[in-house]
Amino acid sequence: MNRLVLGLLFLGGCSGVPAATPDFRIATFSADVTPPLGHALCGGMVAPAARIADPLSARGVVLWGAGDPVVIAVIDWTELRNDAYQRWRGELARAAGTTPSRILLSCVHQHDAPYADLGAQRLLDAQGLKGFHVDPDFHERSIQTVATAVRDAATKPRHLSQIGIGQAEVFRVASNRRVVLPDGRVTFKRYSKTTDPAIKDAPEGQVDPLLKTLSFWDGDVPVAALSAYAVHPMSHYGGGLVSADFPGLARSLRQRELPGVFQVYVSGCAGDVTAAKYNAADEASRQALAERLRDAMARAWIATRRVELTKVDLRVASLRFELPPTGRFSTPSRRRRSPIQKPQRRLGSWRRWD
Repeated sequence: MNRLVLGLLFLGGCSGVPAATPDFRIATFSADVTPPLGHALCGGMVAPAARIADPLSARGVVLWGAGDPVVIAVIDWTELRNDAYQRWRGELARAAGTTPSRILLSCVHQHDAPYADLGAQRLLDAQGLKGFHVDPDFHERSIQTVATAVRDAATKPRHLSQIGIGQAEVFRVASNRRVVLPDGRVTFKRYSKTTDPAIKDAPEGQVDPLLKTLSFWDGDVPVAALSAYAVHPMSHYGGGLVSADFPGLARSLRQRELPGVFQVYVSGCAGDVTAAKYNAADEASRQALAERLRDAMARAWIATRRVELTKVDLRVASLRFELPPTGRFSTPSRRRRSPIQKPQRRLGSWRRWD
């Protein structure tokens, strides 16, 4: 299996370094990617969309100054996999006038949101389950809507002369899902929604406490801010209420506070980090988590240090991971056929995924 590892480096100078040339430019884009009612959420593993609590968006920036343009795009969807991921990167690259390897694309990973693997949906189609995982027509419309936004943004770039870096501690949001029980057994069952008090109320555990914000400046005028924090982005979910959840709400709050600064939020490495300890799985928790995240964004902004931009560089390395020759995860095992039964959208099966 081939995977790409991408690194985007922003290098700043210190006093005495000449000001950045006009070749450094930035444009921002945003587009609505909210699914229609009835569309599958989280790939069909939960109830489909029944109501829109708040819209989902695709947001990002286009950067010039490192050869062909570089696009950083973040989507309020659960995941993009395999050919869906490649389709998004290919179309955004075409819109920005660049190559797919220069598209840095990620999902925030909210669960009450679409999840796309077109190959998986084709397999389901063959079993009479059209649209169970994702509607390919809606998926393609979303791609083209975002591509249009990227294409339009590329016609009106801003000068980019400085970057800013700030960070702040986040309080009472994240907790590690690994909990050691009183008898010494280890459980990983502190899901985003956890009802067992012994697991939910255990110590916070190891988390990355810092939210970090990378900002882009035209002289003394801030243009955009990209914030990242490591926590699964879910509060209450699974009932068909489409939402960007508390990270999306925090992002919107910051956008209202700084209307001239385009806000982007990226989930950090949050595989074993959830909000369970501080989440009662209700609207009050969602709003409280959003406010705590917003507060950290505001403090990271205040703590920002700016430097003149001297270089933007994108480095791409191709890695190949081989499956083991035998065993559960070997190629023969993964290709083994078994009788297919029509899957059910049962909320009871959710716990494996949150």
